[in-house]
Amino acid sequence: MSDELKAEHPEINWKAISGFRNILVHNYLGLGLPQIWIVIENRLPLLRENLEKLL
Repeated sequence: MSDELKAEHPEINWKAISGFRNILVHNYLGLGLPQIWIVIENRLPLLRENLEKLL
């Protein structure tokens, strides 16, 4: 995502998205499927809602 797009949509926590990606890719703290599922259930719906507004 461009810096301009991110600046236009501060309601989306871009830094947290990037941070979570880093945790997944580098397996920090031995993150397991139960923890990932909690994020999917609790955070993904809001992220999806916000991203759909961009389309």
